[in-house]
Amino acid sequence: MQSFPTTDEWLSMPRSDLANLVYSRNLAVLLSLDGTRRHYLLHTAEERAKDFDGYIRHCASAYVRVYELLFALGIRTIMTPLLYPPNFARDTIFIRQAVAQCRAFLANDPFLGLYTGWQVRSRLYGDYDISPAAALVRHDLTDLAATLVSVTPHGERCLLFGFNAGSFTEELIARTLAMQTGHPPTEEVVRRTCFPNGPSELNILIEAGWLRVGMILPPLLDGGRTDLYNLAFLALDLQEQTARQILYDHLFRRWAASEDDVSYTQEDLQALSTYYREHAYCLQGLGQLVGPGLWYPDHPH
Repeated sequence: MQSFPTTDEWLSMPRSDLANLVYSRNLAVLLSLDGTRRHYLLHTAEERAKDFDGYIRHCASAYVRVYELLFALGIRTIMTPLLYPPNFARDTIFIRQAVAQCRAFLANDPFLGLYTGWQVRSRLYGDYDISPAAALVRHDLTDLAATLVSVTPHGERCLLFGFNAGSFTEELIARTLAMQTGHPPTEEVVRRTCFPNGPSELNILIEAGWLRVGMILPPLLDGGRTDLYNLAFLALDLQEQTARQILYDHLFRRWAASEDDVSYTQEDLQALSTYYREHAYCLQGLGQLVGPGLWYPDHPH
């Protein structure tokens, strides 16, 4: 049996050693950072709460801190959905301001320092270039995409920002039809068309709040193998110990057993029986309403 570090060894391992191990696995993480306005209000004095420029600076710094943490722990690819269908369905003023806000921090410091310091290729993904729902801001987003290619032409790591005006299914259909190959393309061909900058699969999804992934997890990158981790706090407050725990669980626990048929020993069956008996009334997925009716999952403290 292959040995692996204990939890304590992993949590206390020098960051450089841990990062080298994680980097060798070529992991891709989808990180949902919803809740930026709440994060800003909770970390800002009341008199500054309506300072838009201050909000942009705060968001940029908060995003970069989390990205630097994950890159420092060896993650190679990070995807973050920034705007998704409900955003594009809102009024004209909102969508224009939202795209302007995204450009304001993705194409300036401290993001520029992040790209340089960590050798990052920054790219956009999504159907912003073909969806009718994105027509109003299509030029702005394609211009942003070109800017990011210009300032980050190469890099060992990849940072992908999602702008999805329609569903993933709609994008898949539209891009498949646009190929005009005369025969059905393979899933791999479609994946490369929708995600030309990778990744080939998503290993980890980290989010907070609702236990729903339909609008942020691309099916072409999932394949039933993406491990989900839900935070009971805002993702922008993610700290190293929690990130290490997630990586440990993904690398050493969830895939400890074979996906094929398992041979159960009597000791295995006894352990399973004990676990099921002790957790006979446990249920994951229930939640409570917090503040202005925001749903958060319940969990043991």
